[in-house]
Amino acid sequence: MVLIGSAGEAPVALQIEAEVKELQFVNLAGRTQMSDLFAILKNAELLIGCDSAPIHVASLTDTPTLNISVGPVNFWETGPKASLGFIYRAENQETIVPEQVGQAMADLLAGQVMPGLIVRTGGLVSYAREESAAERFQWDLVQALYLGGDFPIAERMEIVQGAMKLNDINTFAMEQLALLPTLGVEKVAPFLDSAEEVISNISRMVPELSPLVSWYHAERIRIAPGTLEEIRTATLNVHERLKRHLHVYIPHEALKEEVDNGAV
Repeated sequence: MVLIGSAGEAPVALQIEAEVKELQFVNLAGRTQMSDLFAILKNAELLIGCDSAPIHVASLTDTPTLNISVGPVNFWETGPKASLGFIYRAENQETIVPEQVGQAMADLLAGQVMPGLIVRTGGLVSYAREESAAERFQWDLVQALYLGGDFPIAERMEIVQGAMKLNDINTFAMEQLALLPTLGVEKVAPFLDSAEEVISNISRMVPELSPLVSWYHAERIRIAPGTLEEIRTATLNVHERLKRHLHVYIPHEALKEEVDNGAV
């Protein structure tokens, strides 16, 4: 077994060597460059790791991979993309069962796939797994935002309520941006920071809307440096596009009220 990792992970690799006496290790943690990974992974039977540089290198060398995917990471965005790519999915570190990971590793090395693993397939929808309604909604929303697909139907009232709350706080943020030239950054910035916090909180409370919030954050990050007015205009543009996306899930009566109030 070959251990790879950064210099900061070297102590963990040493601990593994010390505690797992029955295996023979080649410890390369902290001793390899990125370019070395191609040769190492090309000849490997299986790569086990999280979303990291080796996972992406393994996609290029087509090395079988077991991705331990935890928390808010979206495996359909990050991979693996190798032909024999598998994902062990956990919502947080506390729900990882080490014995299950070990069994999954042993099964894959024996040419078997443990039930419950997410399997890399092919095409646009690249992974096969049993999905919950919330997960299906999230993936359909990703396709709507990035690939021009149809927006999924909101079958839970919480999705509509979350969209309405997002719309309210988005409108509030746009109002603050409109006041920025008059009031200045120091007075407006705290309100904008509060709006950002609320947007993130809504994403956590209504997971189905998290792809839309992730899209919003990504668009904000893409705003180029410039003058205060250029940044303000670009930020307003992001909020306006967010509002258009949200309006898909706003009931007609609430939209009419916005129009009557001059918010649209």
